[in-house]
Amino acid sequence: MKKPKPTVGSFTTLAPPTSPQRKISSVLTVNPKSRTYSETKSSSEPTLADALQRGQQVLRQALAAEGGTVSLAEVAAQRNADNDQVLNDVQQGRLLAVDVPSEGLRFPRWQFRLQHLETILGAMSDFSPTEKLLFFLNTHTTLRGKTPIEVLSRRNGTPAAVLAAIEDYGVHGAS
Repeated sequence: MKKPKPTVGSFTTLAPPTSPQRKISSVLTVNPKSRTYSETKSSSEPTLADALQRGQQVLRQALAAEGGTVSLAEVAAQRNADNDQVLNDVQQGRLLAVDVPSEGLRFPRWQFRLQHLETILGAMSDFSPTEKLLFFLNTHTTLRGKTPIEVLSRRNGTPAAVLAAIEDYGVHGAS
């Protein structure tokens, strides 16, 4: 029986402009009989676990931004509602909640001060909760370098510009 030949690939990671790009070399061994593969990397290279850990770190930072978050119970108490009513509002796109491992649902505080939140969240029905969170926290060229939070927090803030930024974000992946 022939041993499958390893296939070697070299991939360049996308990195922020301030950090150098790194080459990642992998050996991918494919077993055509069982249709499985294994990947071998050197210990100095980033692993999937590293990427997941970095993703969790970014999520924690995003959730801490703009005043942090509150729990499901806190939102229910604030709204004089029960947990089921709050969960229904999340399901219907009237509130944003992010499921955080070992913490449960967390609700960004900033959303409770925004004008037109339901309209904006309604236009983002295809976005994951994390995508929605990052959209609100990041600046967009369509909004002249402002975040949706800044635009919608203003007394006279209108949703039109933010809705345009959502369309641009969906087309380009970011703006």
